[in-house]
Amino acid sequence: PIGSARVDENGGWRFTPDTRLNDGDHNFTVIVTDPAGNASVESDPYLIIIDTKEPNAPTIDSVIDDQGTVTGPINPGDVTDDAQPQISGTAEANSTVIIYDDGVEIGRATTNAAGAWVFTPVPPLLNGSHNLTAKAQDAAGNISVPSNEFGFELISGGNATAPSIIGAWDNIEGHVGMLHGGDLTNDSRPELRGSAQPNQVVTLSVDGVVVGSVTASSTGEWSWTPPVKLPDGTHNFVASVTD
Repeated sequence: PIGSARVDENGGWRFTPDTRLNDGDHNFTVIVTDPAGNASVESDPYLIIIDTKEPNAPTIDSVIDDQGTVTGPINPGDVTDDAQPQISGTAEANSTVIIYDDGVEIGRATTNAAGAWVFTPVPPLLNGSHNLTAKAQDAAGNISVPSNEFGFELISGGNATAPSIIGAWDNIEGHVGMLHGGDLTNDSRPELRGSAQPNQVVTLSVDGVVVGSVTASSTGEWSWTPPVKLPDGTHNFVASVTD
């Protein structure tokens, strides 16, 4: 016995142990005693697994650039042109890994039975410095201390005069997510996303025909959606600016 509780007029009761229970399996049962002192049979057990120990810190083992002419692993401190690098590491098996960029959460990934996890940023990262860290959260909700830091610089295409197209966002069910060059999509109006110099006017062409323009933000990001549906087939998008 670890305590007792009085049943209220609606038949409900609640009880909190006076002392902390140890981590592990606990099978709770109850016996009801009426005012005359008659005791019921013992209830079926109710299993609660207590886990108050935080998981070990996860690791960020690799960041892979798979865009542009130079691809492969990014080393800490490197410069990359991939706004959606593949980030991977290890953590407690079947836990949730929370990924942060400069202390701000940018997404979550689930580890497999071997503790491996993989994450690709959506939406794409912005140009500039990035410092990635991660924390692991176990099934009980305990959160670990931060992982190792992994920093790099992102310059996603473009220079003083040329903008870049980072990717296109597919918003139609079946494959919702970022598209890259050569991908297939069932979205006839995918949203293009890219970078340019701050506040520049970016002109968009589809298959050699100018179809619209958009102004880059103060941080150099821009997005644009075709005003009409594109027909099935291959389409080449080009972004340009005029000084």
